[in-house]
Amino acid sequence: MRIFILFFCLLSATAFCQPVIVSHSLPPGYTNTELRNRNQLKIDAAGNKWIAFAGIGLGKYDGTAWTIFNTINSVIPSDSVTSIDFDANGNAWIGTKLGAAFFDGTTFQVFTTQNSGLISNLVNCVTVDGNDVWLGTNEGVVKYTGSFWITYTTQNSGLANDTVRKILNDAASRTWFATKQGLSVLDASVWETFSTANSIMPSQTIFDMAEDDAGRIWFSTTLPGIYYVEAGLVKNLDGDYYTEMITLQTQSRTAFARAVNGTVYFMTKYGEWLFEISGAGYKIYYMSPYQFNVTGIYGYDLEARTPGELWYLNLFSPSPTDVFKSIDLNAYQVPPFLAPTHHNSKTLNINDVSALMLNRGDMHWDLETWGYEVPKGSGKMANLAAALWIGGLDAGGNLHTAAQSYRQSGNDYWPGPISGISQPFDSASCIAYDKMYGVYKWEIEQFLVNYLNGSVSNGTYPVPTNLLEWPATGNAGITDDKAPFFDFNSNGLYSPYEGDYPLIKGDQMLFWMFNDSLAAHSYTDTERIGVEVHGSAYAYACPGIADSNRVINYTTLYNYRIINRSQRSYNGVYVGLWNSGSLGDITDDYMGSDSVLAAAFIYNGDNNDQSYPMQINYGLNPPMQNLVFLQGMEADAGDGIDNNLNGITDEPGERTTMNHFISADGPNNSPIGNPQSGTDHYNYMQSKWLDGLQLTAGSDGRDPSNPPTNFMYSGTPYTTQWNEQTSGNASYERVFVASSGPVSLPSAGEISIDFAYVFTHDSTAANGLTTSIARNVADVQRVKNWFATNTFPACINYYVGAAETVEPVNLVAYPNPAHGQLFLNIHPSPLPCFYEVSDVSGRVILKGTYDTQGIATHALREGYYVVRVNAGGSIRTTRFIKITNR
Repeated sequence: MRIFILFFCLLSATAFCQPVIVSHSLPPGYTNTELRNRNQLKIDAAGNKWIAFAGIGLGKYDGTAWTIFNTINSVIPSDSVTSIDFDANGNAWIGTKLGAAFFDGTTFQVFTTQNSGLISNLVNCVTVDGNDVWLGTNEGVVKYTGSFWITYTTQNSGLANDTVRKILNDAASRTWFATKQGLSVLDASVWETFSTANSIMPSQTIFDMAEDDAGRIWFSTTLPGIYYVEAGLVKNLDGDYYTEMITLQTQSRTAFARAVNGTVYFMTKYGEWLFEISGAGYKIYYMSPYQFNVTGIYGYDLEARTPGELWYLNLFSPSPTDVFKSIDLNAYQVPPFLAPTHHNSKTLNINDVSALMLNRGDMHWDLETWGYEVPKGSGKMANLAAALWIGGLDAGGNLHTAAQSYRQSGNDYWPGPISGISQPFDSASCIAYDKMYGVYKWEIEQFLVNYLNGSVSNGTYPVPTNLLEWPATGNAGITDDKAPFFDFNSNGLYSPYEGDYPLIKGDQMLFWMFNDSLAAHSYTDTERIGVEVHGSAYAYACPGIADSNRVINYTTLYNYRIINRSQRSYNGVYVGLWNSGSLGDITDDYMGSDSVLAAAFIYNGDNNDQSYPMQINYGLNPPMQNLVFLQGMEADAGDGIDNNLNGITDEPGERTTMNHFISADGPNNSPIGNPQSGTDHYNYMQSKWLDGLQLTAGSDGRDPSNPPTNFMYSGTPYTTQWNEQTSGNASYERVFVASSGPVSLPSAGEISIDFAYVFTHDSTAANGLTTSIARNVADVQRVKNWFATNTFPACINYYVGAAETVEPVNLVAYPNPAHGQLFLNIHPSPLPCFYEVSDVSGRVILKGTYDTQGIATHALREGYYVVRVNAGGSIRTTRFIKITNR
C-alpha cells in the first residue's frame, strides 16, 4: 500500500506543477544520434534560444521554428559547436572544435590559429565582456580586444591549468577561470587560485560559475556540492548560506543561470528543487522529481534572461525527447501536495530525537519516508507519520470533519491562519504563511543579554532572523493573537528592537498555523469546519542526566490550539491523533492502549527487531514508542460524562483525556478498513467501526456478545490479557487513531490539546512485564508528572554573557551551522590564540590553539556549542550549531 501512496503523491505534485513547465522539440529532420549531444544553451537579447550542438552545428530557436547554421549552409568552421555568447549589439561569438567565429546575423567571420592569435582551434568556451572576447581552450586563454590577441597560460600567468572550460567577468572587473586545477581569478594584474589545498571545495575541476547581484561567485565542481566565493573565502551553500535543517541534496556538475538583474538559479539532485538566489535572500521551488535529468557525467545547462523565466537543456540523452524545457516561475503556485521545503518544515532536534515537522496537519515524515529518528543520528526510526483529525456536528446535525493521513487521496488542511492578518484570507495569504517558525532557548538568552547591554539598539548585535519573523501580534501582518511572545514594553505589539522576544516552551520550540477552510475538503469530502489551528512542538535537552530520568531526552511535546473561526457552533467534537507507527523494522510491530496512562503505544512483536537493512533496526531488547495525552480539552459542564476517566462525573475543571483508541488500517472497503468518508473518520474517533458497530472487548473487537469498550487492545503486552499477541495477530506496521472528546466548540471559541511522543528503552533485558513494560510505565508517568507540575528538568546552563568583555574584539564563527570544520573570524586577529569548545552545559569538549586551519568538529554530536577564545588577553565567546549532512 505504501508504494502506491508514494507514487500517487508524486503524480499529484507533478500534475499540479506541470503548467509552469513546457517541453519543446529539438530541430526536426535529424536522427537521435545526431541530436543526442548538446554543449551549451544561450539566450540572446531578443529572447531567441541558441543551442551549441555537438554534431549538427549551431541551432537558433525563436519559440516556434528552428534555424540551423552548419558547414553546409555557412562558413562556420565546424558542426561541433562548443559555446556561444553575445555582445552588446546582439552579434554572436561562437566556439567550435575547429576554431571560433563571429556572426552578425548575416555573415560569419572565422578565426583560427592560421589567421589570428588563437592558440588552439579547440575552443571550449567563449565569454564577451564589453569590447573584449575571452576564449578558453585546452592550451590556455586568449583575450581578443578587437585589435590585439593576449594569451594567458600557466607559463606566463597565474592560471592554475591550461584547460579552461568557463570564463566569467564580474561586476568588480575581475575575470574568473574554471580550470581542471581550481578556480583562478585575475584582478587587474594579480592572480589567485582557489583549490582543494586552500579551501573547502571537494574537487579542483570546476564545472560552472555565476555571479549574483551581491557579488558572490557561485561555482560547482565535478563532485556534489555548491560553493561560492565571498570576501576572499570559499564557502559552502549548505551551512554557510543555506542553514535550514532540511537536507538539501546537490549533485555534481550543477549548472547556473543568471538573469539580467543578477538573480542566480540552479537545480538540486534529480531536478526536484529549483534554487533562486539574490541579494535579498533565497527561494526554493518544488519542480517535482523526474521532470529533469540533472544527474550524470554530462550535466545540463540552465539559462535565464528575464527573472523567473528559465530554460533548461539536458546536455546528453539517447533520445532527444523531453530534454529542452521552459520554466515559468512567475506562474508558479504552491502544489497542494507539496513536499517539505525549508520554509514549511523544520526539524525538532535539540535532544536525542530528530523529529521532522510539517505544517499542513501531518508530521514526522517527508511524504516519502520516516522522519522520527531515535536516537538522533542512528538511522533508526520510531514512527512513520502522524496527523490531526477533527470532527463535530453543527446545530442541524450535519457532520463536519477535517483530517489527514498519507495525502494519498485529497487534502483537508492548508497553511496559514484564517483571520487576524492584514491581507484577505485566500491562496495568497496561505502561501505567505506557508512557514514553520523555530526558536532555540539559547537564542533568546543571547538576545536578552545583547538587548540589555545595548548591542541591539546600537546595531552591533544582529537580531536573528527567526526572532524577527516570529508571527506575533503586530509583526509580519499579524493583527491578533498568534504566536506567544514576551511584551517587554507592554504595548501589545511584537518588536524585538524594543525588547520583545518569543515565549517558548522547552529548549527548542517550533510554531506553525494551518486551517481547514481555503478550499473544499477533498480527503473527507465533508463541509469545512472553519478552524484555525496553532501548532507547537518543543523538547528539552538534558545532557548527563541520571539514567532514571533520561526519558526527557527521548521525548517530544506538542500542543494544538484549535480556534473556531466560523459562524457555526459545534457539539460532539472529537480531536483525533492518527498515527502510522513503525518502530525500526516495519514488519514486526504490535500496538496497544493504556487508558490509565492515557497512552497509545507501539511495541515489537518479539524480542528481536530485525530485518534488512540491519542499520534501521533496534536489535535485541527493542524499545517502545508512546503517544501520550498530557492534557485534554475543557469538558462541557454537566454533560454527565466521566471525561477524564477518574471515576468522578462532572467535577469542576474536568478535562478530557485519551477517551478512545482503535485500529485504523484494515483492508479497504471493509468495516475495519481504511477510512474513506467523513463519517468513517468520525466513527473511528468514537471507537466505532466503519459500519457503525461499537468496538467490543476481546478478539478482533467486533463480537456483539462481548461488552462494548472504547479502548482496543487494552491489556498489558506479554500477559494473557487482551492484546495483539493473545488475539493471534501477525505483527506488521500499525496504524491507529487515539482521540479525545466529546466537547462543544462554539463560534469564536477554542479548544486545545497537549500530547507527547515518549520513547522508552530497556536495552539490558528482554521485553517483559517487569522489564520493558515496567520501564515504559515509569517513563510515561515521569513525563506526565513533569508536564502536570511544570517541573521538566532544567538541565542546561546556557552561560549567556559569561566571561564576555566589552573590549573591541569581534568574534564570528562560520560556517554556522558547522559540518566538519569551524573557522573563526577574529578582529583584531592576534593569531595563534587559545580556544575552548563547550557544550551548552558548560563541559569543555575541545580545546587547543587556533590558527587558519580552523577547528575540526567531526567528532562533535549534533547540538549547540559555545566557543571561547583568548584573543590577545581579551576573552570572547560565541555560539555555533553542529549538524551532520544526511
